[in-house]
Amino acid sequence: MTRQSKIAVLVGSLRKESFTRKAARAIDIASRPSGKSAFDGKPAAVVSVTPGALGAFGANHHLRQSLVFLNMPVLQQPEMYLSGVGDWFDDEGKLKKDDTRTFLAKFAQAFTAWIEAVPKD
Repeated sequence: MTRQSKIAVLVGSLRKESFTRKAARAIDIASRPSGKSAFDGKPAAVVSVTPGALGAFGANHHLRQSLVFLNMPVLQQPEMYLSGVGDWFDDEGKLKKDDTRTFLAKFAQAFTAWIEAVPKD
């Protein structure tokens, strides 16, 4: 990611109720030096994924707090806590349910609209 990027996409694993040290370090590096963060003003959305039942709720909110500190306008709705994802796909890696596909498409549309709505410098 560069300072010229329009958005920031962070993909990483979650650990217990937070994100990993590697993810935290990457965020720390990109947010330096103070006042010149590569994240400043970039629209963001948080999607947490887990094979468990809670959809990584705690980690999702911890990351949201960090993004707010970094002055990243975070998409509020729809929230994305994706649980039980191990059962979402067939043997060919395709989504099993049309309602899941629709749900993910609605999120993508909402995030696209959010990116367009956030004022640019």
